[in-house]
Amino acid sequence: MKYVLYALAGAVLFVVVYVVYSIFNYYLSSYLDYFIYPVYFFAGLIEWMTWFVLPWIGLYWFIRFVKNQQVNKA
Repeated sequence: MKYVLYALAGAVLFVVVYVVYSIFNYYLSSYLDYFIYPVYFFAGLIEWMTWFVLPWIGLYWFIRFVKNQQVNKA
């Protein structure tokens, strides 16, 4: 039952994000064609994540690896 609720919540969240994206695209794209376009926004978000978030995740796992190697040696 818990997983059904998770699936339902995920579906509702997806629909809400899609509706907000569609509204933003319909009403604002004509005004913001040369400034902010939703496709470029999401592409920029993915680029930002690869430049700034993924190195921190890699550093976290590297530190865990080093700590695990130190514990195994002792």
